[in-house]
Amino acid sequence: MDIRIRTIDEIKNARSLPEADVIEIWYVDICKDIDIIKRSMYLINDAEKERYNRFLRDKDKLRYACGRIFTKMISAAYLGSKAEDILIYADKYYKPHIKEHSDILKYNISHSGDMVLLAFSSSGEIGIDIEQFDPCIDESEICSAFHSEEIKAMAVGDNKRQFYRIWTAKEAYVKAVGKGFMIAPNSFFVDENGIVHDENDDKAYLYRVTGLNDFNGYFAALCYKSNGIR
Repeated sequence: MDIRIRTIDEIKNARSLPEADVIEIWYVDICKDIDIIKRSMYLINDAEKERYNRFLRDKDKLRYACGRIFTKMISAAYLGSKAEDILIYADKYYKPHIKEHSDILKYNISHSGDMVLLAFSSSGEIGIDIEQFDPCIDESEICSAFHSEEIKAMAVGDNKRQFYRIWTAKEAYVKAVGKGFMIAPNSFFVDENGIVHDENDDKAYLYRVTGLNDFNGYFAALCYKSNGIR
């Protein structure tokens, strides 16, 4: 799979859907791209404004607006339509989709700190996760819910960094499958080759997880359904 990292400045070059063996990941630095976000608030529709206004912290409002705005701008570029005509909906498991285009354009989003990642594919389902590294985090309680193979892996090397690698991989997988943590976190693990082993899904091996090392101070992972593509 060809995974391409894009900046928001490149939206004008996205004139068609990603090729079948390509996943494009767009990253937004909220601080750097704040002017674009403020200029594009007109893309937030009435229903989205209601949700936007329910956030108590300005930073949470900004992350939400950022995700909606750039989802619409990027999707519109791929589809040859207007950004204001793009509608986003969530299914019963809260996985986001592009309305009326979810059959040809797969999409996922994650944000943490000042970073927002948006992943797009024209082939299989995808999931993405990013987490800002916190050296003070107490990972022990969360790790108790890990698969036994992951608990073993935590005993090797830098525990905190290993925790973030494992956690982002798990998040990316459950987001790709589209059921979130309705999938018990201790029922599956991702091996060192990025292959998923799920006790409750004998087709999980079709998914691949890869770590993304392009973002200083953050850990991120992408999961995609391989359909036999290695």
